[in-house]
Amino acid sequence: MEEGLMDEQKAMAEAVKERYKELLSYSGRRKTHYDEEVNEEKERKHAERLAKKRDKQLEKSQKKLLEEDRQAWKQEYGSDASEEELPFFMQDASIRAAMKDKQKKKMKEEKKRAAQEAKKAGKKRKHSASSSESSSSDSESATESSSDSSAKKKKKKVKKSKDKKKKDRKGKDKKKKKHKK
Repeated sequence: MEEGLMDEQKAMAEAVKERYKELLSYSGRRKTHYDEEVNEEKERKHAERLAKKRDKQLEKSQKKLLEEDRQAWKQEYGSDASEEELPFFMQDASIRAAMKDKQKKKMKEEKKRAAQEAKKAGKKRKHSASSSESSSSDSESATESSSDSSAKKKKKKVKKSKDKKKKDRKGKDKKKKKHKK
């Protein structure tokens, strides 16, 4: 009988092992196979969502790095240093060309502003000269502004005479070239 009990125990142990293996392999799943055709659309959408998340995280990390670089730049070169300026070794030809263009535009704008301010100042002087002739202290400023305007007139005359001389030379040179032909 003892042998019979041992055989029964061994059989029970084997049955338990098989049942345990079945439970592990199936683990309560209802489907035993994966249908790719049905789930293809879900997988594609899931992959797109993951890609979007990854892109957002990359953008955030890049922004964070840029901000850290700006902070380091400010600490190294001071807060008044331009953030757009790059160290020379980091610049390529296109960046340098763009910087030169930017500088030229700034210079042109500054010249335009200066010219406009000069025109406004000239108009104010003329206006103040005509209205200030009645008082003696104002008459002194009028003589100063008239002397300024007369100096400007002299400069214009000199410039015009130089331009005329250049034109005359060009005209003579053209005539000489025609005669030589």
